[in-house]
Amino acid sequence: MAVALPIVRPLILYIGSPELLALSVFGISMVAVLSGNTPLRGLTMACFGVMLAMIGADPQTGTLRWTFDSLYLWEGLPLVPLTLGIFALPELCDLLVSRTQIVQSEKMQNNWKGLWQGSVDCFVHWWLVLRCCWIGSVIGAIPGISAAVIDWISYGHALKTEKYAAQTFGKGDVRGVIAAESATCSREGGALVPTIVFGVPGSAGMAILLGAFTMASCRDRIC
Repeated sequence: MAVALPIVRPLILYIGSPELLALSVFGISMVAVLSGNTPLRGLTMACFGVMLAMIGADPQTGTLRWTFDSLYLWEGLPLVPLTLGIFALPELCDLLVSRTQIVQSEKMQNNWKGLWQGSVDCFVHWWLVLRCCWIGSVIGAIPGISAAVIDWISYGHALKTEKYAAQTFGKGDVRGVIAAESATCSREGGALVPTIVFGVPGSAGMAILLGAFTMASCRDRIC
C-alpha cells in the first residue's frame, strides 16, 4: 500500500462515477469467474450482495429502499453483525450437524517450541515467503477475490516452482503451509489499496474497516 499510494495519487483526481462503476462491475465479474464450473451461481450471489447493500436511504435522493417501514434499516444493514452472521452461522451449523467440537484433542503441546520452529522455517525459506507475499498483495488488491482463492494460487505457485514439491506437498512439507499463509497474511495490505483509494473494499475485513471509517466520519461531522 505504501508503494502504490504515491503512484495512484495523481490518478485519483481523474476517477469519477463511471470509473468507480467499472471497478465495481469488475469486482462482481471476478466473483463469477472464480466460481469454477458454476459462474451463474457466483454471479447470483454477487448480485444478491448488491441487493443487500441497496437497503436503506438512497444517498442521492433520500428515497427509502426496502426498509419495510423500519427506522432501524434507514442506514442500511449493520455491516458488523451481518458479516459475523455470514461467517459464524455456517460453522456453527456444521459443528451441530457433525456433532463435533472445535478442539478435537486435549493434549497439551509446547507452543513456544512450535513458534520457534515456524520462525526458523520462514527464515530458511525466505525467498518463498517473499514471492507468496507479493502474490497475496497483488491479488488482494483486486476486489471480489476471496482469501481461499489467494491461498490456492500461492500454493499452486509453490507446487510448480519449489524443488521436489510434487512428491512432498500434502505429506507434511512445511513449504506448502508457508506459501498459503504468506499470501493470506499479506493480502490485507493489498486490499487496503482499493479500500482507501477508491472506497471499494477489497475483502470482507476491509468492508468492516470501511464501515468503521464511514461511521467515524459521520460522527465527526455531527460533532
